[in-house]
Amino acid sequence: MKPLKKAAIEILKILNSKSREAYLVGGCVRDELLNRNTKDFDIATNATVEEVSAIFKQKSWKVIPTGIEHGTLTVVHKNGHPYEVTTFRKDITTDGRRAEVSHAEVSVEEDASRRDFTINAMYQDQAGGLLDFFGGSNDIESRLLRFVGDASERIQEDYLRILRLFRFSSQLDFNVSESALQSTKELINGIKLISTERITKEWLLLLNGRSFVNTLGLMRQTNVLSELFPSIEWQSLKFPELEALKVSSRRDLAVMAAILMQTKTNDSSPFLDQLCLSKKDQGILNFALKLKDLDTATISTPADAMEILDQCTHYGGDDSILGFFIPLWTHCATHPQLLTKLKYLVETEEKWGYLRRQKAPINGKDLADELGLEDGPGMGRCLLELKKGYRNQVWSKKEEGLSQAKIIAKKYGIA
Repeated sequence: MKPLKKAAIEILKILNSKSREAYLVGGCVRDELLNRNTKDFDIATNATVEEVSAIFKQKSWKVIPTGIEHGTLTVVHKNGHPYEVTTFRKDITTDGRRAEVSHAEVSVEEDASRRDFTINAMYQDQAGGLLDFFGGSNDIESRLLRFVGDASERIQEDYLRILRLFRFSSQLDFNVSESALQSTKELINGIKLISTERITKEWLLLLNGRSFVNTLGLMRQTNVLSELFPSIEWQSLKFPELEALKVSSRRDLAVMAAILMQTKTNDSSPFLDQLCLSKKDQGILNFALKLKDLDTATISTPADAMEILDQCTHYGGDDSILGFFIPLWTHCATHPQLLTKLKYLVETEEKWGYLRRQKAPINGKDLADELGLEDGPGMGRCLLELKKGYRNQVWSKKEEGLSQAKIIAKKYGIA
């Protein structure tokens, strides 16, 4: 047994020793049946938060009140790992996002009945015995996502479950039940109740899932995509083409960029307004959309290519050139001339990337000391041309650079 699970079982045993029910629940049980690694082990119990707190504080374990209103405490094992322990609960009222819950005399089966999907409503006791009230283990074998009980009722309790449905489908490569799809289509307007932050989180996880292409097809079929991002012409997209997009990092951003380029979206603002991306991610995405600028740009020298490569590293880091931007742009290129330019960018980075990453052996102080140039636009222009010359291997040593600087200064009348 792996250490994190062993520690979780220890928590179950402690609660059981106090005559309380306690089980591992949800994702950790599901992932074990799927042979997936997990670090999160959630625990459900009929012990109240007061009882849980008292039991573990008596053992000098740290107890954090992370969600008292929902019956949740975080118990920090002596190994330092946190475990969420939640008292069995049932919903009293719901508003489509939040629920008023009761913990009074709630059975484990009642606790299971309020969960979203059958595969997330399984419990495991300290001996490894499985409590599966709604056929979650069978659905895992069938690779099927199905709501617990009535799909419409589960969705109306919390409309975030619509996005979770598709996120799990993408991550686990599971089919979605017809009842779930039909209820989603009928209740799609409820997405308006979901915060931008939660939409963004589910959307990015979905795009990084192994079955994101099939999932996007289901989302288009149920009108979820049009509801989330009305500025995109989703019907014109060819989702299977996205499977050929081979990037080694940030596939979520690459897929979004490919969608925007495939639909020839000139202004990404309406799309980005529906998401809560960091400024860095927005910068990467917006620079990725500069493919049409490359189409018209003159890229005939190593210095021309390095200027674009500099921008790639500015937005995404050195690994982003061959791991993100070039694969994305190559995937979205529409004619041979553009592909030739992209090939030249790769060749430049492979052959002369070291020139781009190291500083030229002349700086502004050298120009001031040796040529008497003053700070200002003239010196800036001179340094820029020297940089291009250095990258094009016109000069390499300081003395050669100073000779070039004199020629440049004379040309612009700034000597």
